[in-house]
Amino acid sequence: MDWLKNRKSDKPFFLMHQFKAPHDYFEYATRYNDYLEDTTIPEPVDLYGVPDTFGSKATRGENDSLIHEIGTSISKRNPRRNYGQYYKIDPNLPDDEYTRQTYQEYLKGYLRCIKGVDDNIARLIQTLKDQGLYDNTIIVYTSDQGMMLGEHDYQDKRWMWDESIQMPFIVRHPEHR
Repeated sequence: MDWLKNRKSDKPFFLMHQFKAPHDYFEYATRYNDYLEDTTIPEPVDLYGVPDTFGSKATRGENDSLIHEIGTSISKRNPRRNYGQYYKIDPNLPDDEYTRQTYQEYLKGYLRCIKGVDDNIARLIQTLKDQGLYDNTIIVYTSDQGMMLGEHDYQDKRWMWDESIQMPFIVRHPEHR
């Protein structure tokens, strides 16, 4: 924003701005600690249990031998890599309750991180407006790829499910509203 305010105004500009990727153990500003605290996030229908369509032999293994080894899970499915361990969810809870509590912590962390992105995009747009540039600027928003947010009991982006291959692509062109 300082660059926009102090740039040479007699020339066109190209500005590229990136945010910290909302991956893994989501980092967000402390001002978002209470964001969504009293909200229950709706769960994906396929969060609980391993569906029959849980990948191919390459990801399921012979006789389903890899189901508990491949893919970071929200539930206890993967005993080495599941988010309940990171959030210190009581492992003695029944499986469904463990999964429910882990999912709520996981999604709230993600949404708090995304809230920071949203707020800062708003600040950037407001700076464009304040500088009289908004109505003469093309804005493109995109990301690298989607992210599994508990769907199919996955946390990741490396799976060939719609959730992890879709990506946002938004263009605002002042002449084409």
